[in-house]
Amino acid sequence: MKRLCGHRLIILALSLLTFTLLTAEPALGKKIFDALPRSTDYDFPFYMEYTASSILPASQVATYAPGNVDDEDPNTAWVEGVSGHGLGEWIQVEFSGEASEVPIAKIGLITGYAKGDKFKQNNRVKKALLVFSNGQRIALDLADTPKMQYFNFEPVPASQVRLIIEDVYPGTKWDDTCISEIELHVPEDFFFKPSE
Repeated sequence: MKRLCGHRLIILALSLLTFTLLTAEPALGKKIFDALPRSTDYDFPFYMEYTASSILPASQVATYAPGNVDDEDPNTAWVEGVSGHGLGEWIQVEFSGEASEVPIAKIGLITGYAKGDKFKQNNRVKKALLVFSNGQRIALDLADTPKMQYFNFEPVPASQVRLIIEDVYPGTKWDDTCISEIELHVPEDFFFKPSE
């Protein structure tokens, strides 16, 4: 899924790290949307494209595409589509357009399918690896909660960020691993600058 993100479009994106877990206060950093130019005289072409290693086929009532992590609705989710726990499966976001590299300073994740009973019925990510396009890697240890979990770290300039599933909390009914929401944050003092 490729999404055009102008100054009117809210953007959420990708997840976590083992350093400082913040649940009550998001703190440090702002969502990518808040760094986009606010002028009404022009649009700022900026794209975030979500892809995944596999996707569970759609059911009669829901789809499980990677773009679901960016819809601000915890009742939807990306669900991997391989047999077993989905270890090694991944979801990633790639930036393009006016800004193809973004300094990521914080990441947030709602792991699991945060839709009522479906949270415990499906697998939730317990350990993950965050891999940036510059080769930097960050190990993530996640709590078993349907709430957003935040992690802060030194800004990493990246054109792509991938989250790899390494371990899960097993579901009570289905062996499918899910992620409901992902947020990417930039430093507080960062703003996109339109080209001259």
